[in-house]
Amino acid sequence: MTFYEYMKARTWDLVELWYEEVDKTQGDIYGTTIPERIERLKQQNHGFHIHFCEIFRDDSTLYSDSFNQWITDVAHDSTHQSADIDIIMKQFFVIEEYYLEFLRRYALEITVTNEELSEHTHLIVKGFNEIVLRFTKSHLSQNKQTFEAHQQLVAELSSPIIHLSDHVSLLPIVGDIDTYRAKVIFDETLQKCSSAGITELVIDLSGVVMIDTMVANQIFQLMSGLRLIGTKTSLVGIRPEIAQTAVQLQIDFSAISIYPSLKVAIRSIGL
Repeated sequence: MTFYEYMKARTWDLVELWYEEVDKTQGDIYGTTIPERIERLKQQNHGFHIHFCEIFRDDSTLYSDSFNQWITDVAHDSTHQSADIDIIMKQFFVIEEYYLEFLRRYALEITVTNEELSEHTHLIVKGFNEIVLRFTKSHLSQNKQTFEAHQQLVAELSSPIIHLSDHVSLLPIVGDIDTYRAKVIFDETLQKCSSAGITELVIDLSGVVMIDTMVANQIFQLMSGLRLIGTKTSLVGIRPEIAQTAVQLQIDFSAISIYPSLKVAIRSIGL
């Protein structure tokens, strides 16, 4: 019996051994108590063994399309994406030890030469090193795409231009504003107002509780930028804390219309 045949017959044994010994008390993806998720983890684990065992028959299968697809599918799987990469890597190294242990058992049961033992050991170590590298790269790549998608969503939500008429719009700003979000609002609002031909924009700050000097400065820079593209700016809902910050910055309000509420602003604009 070849080592390939030996391992191929024990793929499910490897799955059950792994799941029996995996630490389920850490609250990570491997500690789930949901039967469907447990079964999915086992199926994914079994899929790995089905592909990995093939390297003992032909080591080129390590780079096969089907094995690459397994790596991509599991690395991009939402459950694995939610887990820290070091937790996943630990499981790869645990399974690598299982393969080395099964190789030792095989050598005891079936007479093999030192050369064959060395060759199989090399294949296992080389195989796991390569897969860990490719899995990590794929996992981080998907994480990056997800992060960029979230950033894009933040950009869209940070500057939700609401059209009140053909050329008058409202920009309600809600929540804390850090330097990054202020920059996003600046870039997105200028672009949207320019492309939509907005001649007057009402910025509602009533939902902003706190603001620092850097962010306040960037918001007033936004109003200056809007003025340069032909968009008149009105401010509503300025809280006392924001007013104090603006005064400290010595910001000139002479070219800005300020209203106590959105209702008053809309009425004054004539909508």
